[in-house]
Parts: sequence; structure tokens; C-alpha cells
Amino acid sequence: MTPSSPFSSLTLLKLLFSLALLALVFLAVQWGVQRFKNPNQMGVIESMVMDMTIQVPPGETPVETEILTPQAFSAKTQYTGEAKAYNDTPIYPRVEGWLVSLPVYPGDTVRKGQLLAKLDSDELTSRYQAALFTQQHSQDAINAAKANLNYWASEIKRAEALVADDVITREEYEREQSQFESARAQYQQMQSQNQANQARQNTQAIQLGYTRLVAPFEGVITKRNVDKGVLVRPGMEILRLAQLSPIRIQAHIAESDFSKIKVGQRAWIGKTTGSDNQSIETTITSVFPNKDLATRTAVVEALLPNSNHDFVPGDFVTLTIESNRLPNTLSVPQSAITITDRNTAVWVVQEGKAHLRYVTTGNQSYQRVEIYSGLSKGDHVIIRGHQNLMEGQSVITVQPTENNTPLLLPKNTHAKTRLSKANHYQIKSSLNSSDSLNPLGHWLLTARLQNPPATVGENKIQLELTPLHGQPNKDLSIEAQAVMPAMAKMRVPKPSIYAEKTGVYTVKSDFTMPGLWQIHLTIWQGKKRLGESTLEVEVPR
Repeated sequence: MTPSSPFSSLTLLKLLFSLALLALVFLAVQWGVQRFKNPNQMGVIESMVMDMTIQVPPGETPVETEILTPQAFSAKTQYTGEAKAYNDTPIYPRVEGWLVSLPVYPGDTVRKGQLLAKLDSDELTSRYQAALFTQQHSQDAINAAKANLNYWASEIKRAEALVADDVITREEYEREQSQFESARAQYQQMQSQNQANQARQNTQAIQLGYTRLVAPFEGVITKRNVDKGVLVRPGMEILRLAQLSPIRIQAHIAESDFSKIKVGQRAWIGKTTGSDNQSIETTITSVFPNKDLATRTAVVEALLPNSNHDFVPGDFVTLTIESNRLPNTLSVPQSAITITDRNTAVWVVQEGKAHLRYVTTGNQSYQRVEIYSGLSKGDHVIIRGHQNLMEGQSVITVQPTENNTPLLLPKNTHAKTRLSKANHYQIKSSLNSSDSLNPLGHWLLTARLQNPPATVGENKIQLELTPLHGQPNKDLSIEAQAVMPAMAKMRVPKPSIYAEKTGVYTVKSDFTMPGLWQIHLTIWQGKKRLGESTLEVEVPR
């Protein structure tokens, strides 16, 4: 056993040396991590034990809530539509002529049969007078031919009796018969000519009537394409007349909704512009069977009486169609719905804190959304003020009034020191003096967030110290410390401050995660503490 002892001692020394070397490497690594890592970076253990329920102090965020209660729900779908004239008719001449009268203008309301335009009728009047004169002479000629026919008709009867009694010869009778046939042929010819002349006269009368253009229905002039004195021809549009009562309201509906909409369903029509947002109830009167292959939409139509011409062609409107009515179901306002990580969710309040609930939605209306799952009767759903909430954040809750009039949410307790969109990311505040001889009102601190809104990473805040009396001293300096109230124990990188000029500074702070951040400022004048202030910055998700 003795020979093996030196070997065992050597092995033990090597083992101890290796352990010592590993310890040195471990200490070097630990020093490097602490020296070069982001001070706010968390290890695995830290991230596992971090208390994520610690949030902004109570009263930070005011919200409006609604207590979830089963109620009647009307599933409605809203589309943007357009008003179209019931009839939109071009007015054009049917004969050529000079436009001698055009007494209407766009916007004029005209009645059925009212004169809209008049053409020069001299030439057509002359033609009509000529046709009338020809017709009169033709009538005189036919009267003479009829008298001649009557004469020969009586003569042929007499000749028939005489030839039967052998008073006249057969040759004399045939001459009489020939005269009668000639008179009858002449009368028939005169009749044909008279009919042709009458037709020409009627045609000239109709063409003469075409020189007066009248309104085919009651409506409004929407276009005037020519002026008086212009030579117009058949088919040339002079005016355009629109029938506005009733008026058509048309909208293109999605292919997915096409099967839900039928003729006779209730609908509401409202204007998209103007101060009067009142909707008019009507019904769907037509569902066009053909679909637009490019947009995969189809047209639905509703008619409005529009007796006061409240709608005119081209008006953009909203067409809200009721597709289903449910007697008792859970629903929330559209304003309560939020999309988080591509999932539909709502915020609810429990014991004064906000919590995110993922939900499954069903039918929708333009005001409310049906909830299939994720919420229960009695839940306090946040309907306003949830835009920047974080899980577990403390809130102040208010409920809507009985008539659902909007409420002014309570003011944020830190509104004077928080850089937010509401104040354009710029605030002004007095310093909290640490010296009784230095009143609060002697110094004004202006803070402005550069490149808003704040993001995860480096952010810059420009500070300006302004004395209300005199000029700022050159020995001013500022110290800053950043904290996250929700994670007060977490190590946070210290902001860096650069003096741009006397009284103007730039603070660079690294916000390493979303949430509410506070930057505590201490202002020094030489070695004397001049005052303190705290800025708040919200970093959205």
C-alpha cells in the first residue's frame, strides 16, 4: 500500500487545483456578467418569481364599466351605401332645330308636363301648314270624286232599267257602265291620296310637337349640357332629370352576408355626413341576384319616400340591416372589444383591478357584439379607458347613466406629471423645493418626450429649467433615476443626462419593458439641492 501513497497525493493535488481553477473561471464569468449585462436583465429564477400582479398604485387609471346582463339583442350589419335616383332620365330632342328656350337649371324642381326646352319651329310649322293645305285640297277633290261617283251610280241604275226594256242598246249600257267604273276608281284613288295626306299631316303635327320638350315625370334637373341658341340634333342630351321621390338606397354586401338578407327585412338608413344622425327605418325591397365577380359583393336596395328630398343622388349613407333578433343573450358594446395577439378579448374589473378575458363573439350590430363564451352574467366589463391597461392594473370605475349619456372619466391623478398623448407628450410643472427659502413658484420645469410615443429601448426627454425671475445659473445640474412602480425591486439602468446649454438638458433612459415608468429628478445648484420632480412615461405594448 505504501508505493501507492505518492500517487494518491498527486491526484488529490491535481483535483484541488482543478477545482480552484473552475472557481476562478466562475468568478471571472460572474464579474463579466455583472460588468457588461443590462442592469435590468433578469435571470431565469428572477423571471420565475417576479410578481406580475404588482401594478400601478390604486386610482391610476379611470375606466367606465357596464354590468353584463342578458337582454334582447338585435343582430345588425352596417354597410356604406349610396343614394340613387328612382329614375335618371336624359332629355334629348327627337328632331333637329335651334334651341330657342331653356327655362330650367340644375337644382330646379319641375312637375310632370312642364316645359323644359323649346326648339325653333318655323320650318316644321311651314311643313305642317303645307301638309294641312294639301289635305284640304285633297278633301275637296275627294268630295268632287264622290259626287261624280254618286251621279254615275244613279245613271247606271237608270241604264239597267232602260236596257231591260230595250229602250237603249247594250252598247249604250256598257258605255254607262264604263263611266261608272271610272268614277268609282277615281273616288278610291282620291280616298287613298287623302289618307296619305292625312298621315303626312299627322306626322308633321307630331314633329311640330317634338319642338316642345316637357318633363315626363316630377323630378329635379341634375344636368344642363347646352345653352340657348345651340343647334341640337336627335339623341343629343340637353338636360338630365332625376326622380327623387321615392329614392333608391343601394349598398354592396359581402358574399358571406348574402344568404342572410331577404326582401322585407328591416333596415335603417342614415347619412354619413351632417349633424343630423337620425336613422330612418325602412325595409329591403330588392336583392340583386347577380354578384360582382371582382369584389365578391352583391347589391341590396331599399326605397325611401323622400318626400322632402332629404337625400339626393350621390349621397353616401349607412344601410343597417337586421339579420337576426335574439330575446335574451349576453352582449357588450363594440367599444369594449379589443384585439390582443390576434385574439378577441375584453377587459373586466375584479376587486378594483383590470383583467383581460379572451372571448368568443357571435352576431354583431353596429353598437353591440354578442358574447358566446368568456364572460358571465354580472361581470363588470370595461367599455371605455382600456386602451393602455396592463394585466392587474388598479382602476377607478364608473358606470354609465340610465340614458347612456357619455360620462367624463375622472382625471388621472398624475395627469400633471405624465407625458401622454393628451398633453402632446409635453408638460410644465413647478419644482418641489427642498428649501423653505426657495418657494415652489420660483422655478418652472418643462419636459418633452422626443420621438413619441415611448417605446421599449432608448428614449430621450428634453428638460428645460426656467427661473421665473432672472436668468438660470450656469452651475445648475440634474440627477435622474428611473424606476418601474410595478417592479420596484428590479434593477433599472440609470438614465444619462447631457447639458445642451444653460438650463436645457437631454435625458436618455432605457425602458426595458412595457408599462408605467417614473423618472425621479433632483436639481442641484452647485452643492445645494434646489428641488425635485417626478416624470411619468407610459410604454405601450
